[in-house]
Amino acid sequence: MTNKHTPGPWEVSKHATPEYAPQYGVYTGNGNDFAIVNGDNATADAALIAAAPELLAALQDMLNNFGANDTDTPFIVNARAAIAKAKA
Repeated sequence: MTNKHTPGPWEVSKHATPEYAPQYGVYTGNGNDFAIVNGDNATADAALIAAAPELLAALQDMLNNFGANDTDTPFIVNARAAIAKAKA
């Protein structure tokens, strides 16, 4: 089993829902919903989910360029933990 995520970019689209109950779809290039997000923080949550592929790539680039020899600083440890969580 491989732990490959759906490649980005991911986009956000507001569904036709009332303003008091917003719902968003996070989708990939094929236009199908990948995730449906609703609730009190739907707008921010959908944006965070859609940014996930770019955030993962940025952390990996950071570690490849700056973290190879710096294994104990808190931000390197946190970056590695976040990458591991994303790839679990």
